[in-house]
Order: sequence, then structure tokens, then C-alpha cells
Amino acid sequence: MQYISPHTRWHQRLADLLNEHPEIDKLVMGLPNNWQADIFWQNGPRIHHEKN
Repeated sequence: MQYISPHTRWHQRLADLLNEHPEIDKLVMGLPNNWQADIFWQNGPRIHHEKN
């Protein structure tokens, strides 16, 4: 997604949405109890370019 839209903030928007709705069971969604501590949710996705 970062490749197509480098300035996307979807990860932050999703985190905000989940925080606004604490009744949503994050474990059922596959998120661990400490999901917000993961670097992905703090900094967003990163692009990994392969060098040939």
C-alpha cells in the first residue's frame, strides 16, 4: 500500500477506529492484547524494495 500511496494513514485510521469502539473484540480479529505496542501500528507499514 505504501508503494501505491506513500502518504497513506490507513493504519492510523484503523487504530483510531478500533480505539473509538472498545466493544469490538480485537482477539477475534486476530490482534493480540498489546497490538498497539507493535511497531507497525506506531509507525505504519514500510516498503521493502528488493535489489537485484
